[in-house]
This record gives sequence, structure tokens and C-alpha cells, in this order.
Amino acid sequence: MGKHINIFSLLLYGIFFLIVFDSSAQKEVSKDIQRGLDLTKEGKLDSALFYFQRSASEKGMTEILSFYIGNTYFDLANYKESINYYSKTIGFNPRNNNALYNRANAHFQLEEWDLALADFNALISKNLSNADALYDRGNTYFKLGKFQEAMNDFIRATRLKPGFDIAYFDLGNTYFQLKKYEDAITAYDKAIDINANNSDYYYNRAIAEYTLGFTEDACADFNNAMDLGDTEYKAYIEELCK
Repeated sequence: MGKHINIFSLLLYGIFFLIVFDSSAQKEVSKDIQRGLDLTKEGKLDSALFYFQRSASEKGMTEILSFYIGNTYFDLANYKESINYYSKTIGFNPRNNNALYNRANAHFQLEEWDLALADFNALISKNLSNADALYDRGNTYFKLGKFQEAMNDFIRATRLKPGFDIAYFDLGNTYFQLKKYEDAITAYDKAIDINANNSDYYYNRAIAEYTLGFTEDACADFNNAMDLGDTEYKAYIEELCK
């Protein structure tokens, strides 16, 4: 899922923040922040974290610093610490929806489904047209075994974002769980129409087709998956498509 907001996408926000608070102290802070951003671009996350934290230690924690630190911990797969700093960010500014979204995804990574769901619910209540948040909440419902709710969110996400191939794919997976195999195939069809280069889309469609007894179509899709380089499907072809 990896849907958290990357630090680079908020670089402009960070620059704006620093310009607004234009003082000698803030200029000194901005040097460490800029160094942290530069190191992040280079993929040197531990070093970036050092500069962000030094800035916070010497000049005080701020909304932007806690957000950047949270992002860095997230990218280091230290999700518990990222949640801590996203919560600090939200404490500074309860309207910071980027921090709320990232915290939800950190909870998701930790399989804290109920906490992830609470954050996604809060985010969606602020913006009912957030296709990405709807998709992520759908995945959370799926993990909780709430397939009807997951289906509803995936449908809403695809209506808001018609080119959302992964949402169609997961809609297909949800229909499959609900034993709506024909609907699953239709959803997989849409995912493939948008992105014909994902072997998983063909493989899952093949399983749905095979479940309905469409063996010829299923074997064609197993072969499509193989053609895209997924050799793990070879066993299915040998067993089911003799």
C-alpha cells in the first residue's frame, strides 16, 4: 500500500513555512532542515534524521519538523516512531491531513487495523472525494474481513478516479471473497484494460474464471501471467491446463 505522502511532495510547503517564520533563529533551523531534505533526496535517511532532530533539539519542535521526522521514520520502516511524530504534527495542527493520512498508513503497516480505520474515517469525513483514502480504507476493511464495506469503498474510489487500476483489482478480490465471481472478472477486466502489464491481474482473473468452469479462458490468463515473467504460475498451468 505504501501510500504515505513522500517528503519530497511537501518540499514546497516546507519552504513556505520557513519563509513565513523569517527570523535569525528560524534561518539557523532552516539550514539543518535543508540539509535533511538534501540527504533525503540522496536516500541517506539516517543522516537526514540526524539533522532534523538536531534542529528540533536546538530550536524546538515544530509542525513541519515533526512531519519530516515522521516521514523519515516511516521510510526507515520504523512505523511506531513515525506514528509518534505524526501525532505531534497533528497536535500542532489538527487540520494537517497529510500527517493524518500518513499516520493511518503507519497503523496499517503495523496491522493495527482498528486504529488505521479510525484515522481513515476521520480523513474521509473531512473530504468525501478523497479516492486514495477511500481505497486505503477499503483495504483496511478487507483486512478486517468486512468485505461489503471494502467493496463499497473500492467502488467509490474507482468512480472518483476512473484510471485507478489497483482499486479495480482489489474490488475484484473483494467480489471473489463474496463469491461474486462474475463481478470479480468484470473488475479484473477493468484493471487489465487500464494496465495490461501486471501479472497479478491476469492470475486472479484466471482463478475466478477457473472457479466458474471457464478453463480455456483461465489457462489463457495463466499463460498471460507467465508471459509477463511470473514463473510461479507455471505449476498452475501444468496442473490445470493439460
